[in-house]
Amino acid sequence: ILTTPTTLFESQELWRVERVDQISDWMTNGSAPKSYPNPLSLQANVPSSWFVEQNAAVAAKVDVDLQETVDDSCSLDEYDEEAGDPMVECGGRGLNSEAFILAGPRKEISFDPKECKAAIVTCGGLCPGLNSVIREVVMCLRRQYGVT
Repeated sequence: ILTTPTTLFESQELWRVERVDQISDWMTNGSAPKSYPNPLSLQANVPSSWFVEQNAAVAAKVDVDLQETVDDSCSLDEYDEEAGDPMVECGGRGLNSEAFILAGPRKEISFDPKECKAAIVTCGGLCPGLNSVIREVVMCLRRQYGVT
């Protein structure tokens, strides 16, 4: 989804999304990561709408003023001579607005479900409270679900 080497993925499209590491970024053998169908996607009672698309994102600023118009919030800042277009600033909305990658289950996963039964992903650093949560999840997986 985001393969640029910079900190921010910038596009002249609608959204600016901070780059998130991918598994392929951490593979040292140079091979491309394999993908496997999510076991939940093979279940008849799980609708496909339950899964999040790979490029799904949510706007950082979702509160809006219904009385505000595009003319109120957007202004031409300068002229981009290379592109021949004016630069548009929309106060956090519109062109290059900030967004976040939407969390949730994907149809494809990166680990073979025959080998990997559970994974815990944290975003950011560890702290005493989060360590306790991870411990309890691990204990529950082992005692109640038989994950070893």
